[in-house]
Amino acid sequence: MTIIHESDDIQETFFSQGPSILDLTIELYLTSAISGSITYEYYIPNVATSYFWNVRDFGSCSVTCGVGGQTRLITCDEVNGVTQTVVADSLCITNVGLKPLDTQSCTLEDCYAWVTGEYGACDVDCGSGVSSRTVDCKDGDTPVDDSMCTETKPDTEMPCDQGTCEWDIRDFGECTVTCGGGTMTGTVVCANSGGSGDVVADKDCSGEKPDATQACNTDDCGEECCQYVHESSGTIERTLGTEGQTCIIF
Repeated sequence: MTIIHESDDIQETFFSQGPSILDLTIELYLTSAISGSITYEYYIPNVATSYFWNVRDFGSCSVTCGVGGQTRLITCDEVNGVTQTVVADSLCITNVGLKPLDTQSCTLEDCYAWVTGEYGACDVDCGSGVSSRTVDCKDGDTPVDDSMCTETKPDTEMPCDQGTCEWDIRDFGECTVTCGGGTMTGTVVCANSGGSGDVVADKDCSGEKPDATQACNTDDCGEECCQYVHESSGTIERTLGTEGQTCIIF
């Protein structure tokens, strides 16, 4: 902007034809008292107000592979002379037209990747076996052919060891006598001896299945023991006369 200076014996004048989009500051430095007055005037161009949709660029895709979305900022701007202001969308809809779309879909490379499941139980109850899992090539959540995944396929199996299984006699009943030698009977099972103790099929145990009956209370009943046969049951009862203790033999 050019400022022109004119002066005569009566007044001094500064003026510019403009237009200017800059702020103009007027400063006076007085070296002595002045007579008269200081005046100024300015003109504002008669510019009509206009509106337009201020459309920015779309942002990045919302996904790194596959199909996603993009958004962009769109505002209704009002222009009045050199002033531009964001206003309500309704002003642009009325004066310009419908608002452009601020979203769009975007498609990047397919998301082919191996998806692994959890390893299942070991396939044997005793000894060494194999645990398996599913490994699928997927595009997002959709299964596709394995050839679509370029990375090396993860293992679908891993070795597992359940430990050895041995015969075990459990849950013995009461001894048939309190002294003099009797028997008690339990339950023979094939069990995992690797820590779990779980009962497994008899075929998983090697060797002959042991007898479920064992001897018990083999201590002698003592010299004071007398013996007779019950008439009702036919059992033989030994009685320790000194203490009244008894033992029964079937």
